[in-house]
Amino acid sequence: MKKIFLSVFLFCISCCFLFSEPVKTNQEEIDFFNIYNLTMLRSQEKLTLMHKKGNITKLGKETIKGDLSGTLMYHAKIKGFGGDVKMIYKNYSDFGNFIVNGETNTTAKMNMRGHMYGTAKVTDKNGNLIATIKYDELQIIHGVDAGGGYWVQLAGKEPVFVGWNEIDRPDREEEIIEGEDDSE
Repeated sequence: MKKIFLSVFLFCISCCFLFSEPVKTNQEEIDFFNIYNLTMLRSQEKLTLMHKKGNITKLGKETIKGDLSGTLMYHAKIKGFGGDVKMIYKNYSDFGNFIVNGETNTTAKMNMRGHMYGTAKVTDKNGNLIATIKYDELQIIHGVDAGGGYWVQLAGKEPVFVGWNEIDRPDREEEIIEGEDDSE
């Protein structure tokens, strides 16, 4: 009796794996994220505190304006044995037909390891939702994204995980190489 039960149980488990669809990264989400990320990178290039040498000099607040509309507020502070950076986008737009609202925050220890958290919503100029991007699973190593990824949910679709290594980032190699000499 036990053998029959075990055989039926194993058969049911096998069917679950065979007929279930794993969450797959869709090229449409990757393509969207790459376009969205141009705005995010462009906005961060405008910040002055974020790009100063040394962690302590990056502390403080600053607000920059989007090329077309809105603001990005940067606020870096010490938190415990590390730091916490809040980046709050309000109706931010540099180019294209989309506007970003939300937070893309980072918390890290002194060794520059941590994670991002927050959610950004992308709408068109009429306020129609285009996508939602969640940062909660993105890992930070040497001060840059280097593990995990983003949940990208295009309007009307299910969220799809996009790994940090699946997106276009022309500056990624330079950042990681520069950070390799950092010790824990």
